[in-house]
Amino acid sequence: MYAFPKPGETGKSILIVNVHRLPAKPSWANHDGAFAPEAVYEVKIGHNGDAVADIAYRVRFSAFEGGEQTAIVRRIDGPQAASTGDGGKMIVERAPVS
Repeated sequence: MYAFPKPGETGKSILIVNVHRLPAKPSWANHDGAFAPEAVYEVKIGHNGDAVADIAYRVRFSAFEGGEQTAIVRRIDGPQAASTGDGGKMIVERAPVS
């Protein structure tokens, strides 16, 4: 994971999560892609020192079809960021996964 200030826009940050996709379906996987469509992938951020998330980014992936996947990214602010689920404001829809 990488985090750094957005150039020219104080008060904004850029987050990058870099992961490797699996080249083939391993014997233990119940899906054909590296990202399971039944899972919710989260990045949680706390900014007030209480060790509780204040912001969360939740990512859901589509089924792996035709060698491709897309992603939906949602942002959650406040107390709901510490929980789990599908809620939040959609900020990216059908993003290609590469």
